[in-house]
Amino acid sequence: MVQAPVIGFCGRCGAPFTAASGSFCGRCGNPVAAAPPVASGYTYPVAPPGSVPAMQHKLSRQRLWIFGAGAVIALVVIMTVVVVVVRPLGTTCHFSCSSQHGPPLVGNSLYKNDKFGYSVEYLAASTKVASSDANGVVLNVGQGSQISFTGTSGTDVDGALQSAFKGIDSNTFQDLQPVGPVRGAEIGNVPAKGTAYKGNFVPPNGGASGPVGAIVMAASFNNVTVVTVMFSGYSTDQANQPYGLAEGSSLDYPITLTHFPGSP
Repeated sequence: MVQAPVIGFCGRCGAPFTAASGSFCGRCGNPVAAAPPVASGYTYPVAPPGSVPAMQHKLSRQRLWIFGAGAVIALVVIMTVVVVVVRPLGTTCHFSCSSQHGPPLVGNSLYKNDKFGYSVEYLAASTKVASSDANGVVLNVGQGSQISFTGTSGTDVDGALQSAFKGIDSNTFQDLQPVGPVRGAEIGNVPAKGTAYKGNFVPPNGGASGPVGAIVMAASFNNVTVVTVMFSGYSTDQANQPYGLAEGSSLDYPITLTHFPGSP
C-alpha cells in the first residue's frame, strides 16, 4: 500500500495530514488547510536600464567632451596669467647678457676707442668719465662705484686678466680674495672669462674703510682683447646684487653695451 505524501501538520496536536485527510485533523478534529503550492523556476522581473533614473547619464557623451575641453582651456589660461604676474620684471643675467643691436639709446653717451676700435655705451645721467687714455676709459658709476675698460692687441685673455689684477692699487683695495668665477661672463656679445673678489676699500685721502666687491673680466674678438675691472661697495644680498656688488646692475649696463670692432 502506497501512503499519500504528508502535506502538513495539525496546528493543535501536531498530527500529520495528507491531501486525502480533508479539511479537519483526523486525530483532534481541528480545521486544517493545505500549504499553497511552491512555484518552481520562478524569476523576478528586471527593469530595463533606461527606466532606472540612476543609470541614465545626465550629460550626453558630446557634452561631456565639450565641458572637459573647456575645463582644460580655462586651466591653461589661469596658469599663463599666474606665470606672467609672478615672473620678475628685471633681468637676472648679470654680466652675461649680450648687447642689443642698434643705435645708442636716448640718454646714452658713447666712448669710442680709436686705437683698438671698440666702443662703450653708458648712461650719461648716472655715469661720468673719470679719466681716459689711448687704451681705455675709467667711468664713475652711481654712488662711488667705478669701472674701467682697457684694450690690448692679441687674444691672450688669461694674460690680460692677470695683468689687470696685478695693476689694482693694493693700498686702496686691500686683501682682495677670490669669491669665484663669473658664470656665463660676456663683454658685449662676446664670451668672456672673469673672477669675482671681496676685500677692503681704504680711501686714499683718509676716512672710514669698508668691504668692497670687485670683478675682473676679459674677452677677445677680432684680435682685440678688452679687460674690464669694476669696484663697488660689498652687499650680502647675493640674490639681487650680483657677486656682492651693491651697484652691480649699474656696472653691468656699460659692459653689456660694449662693442668690439667687427662684432655682429
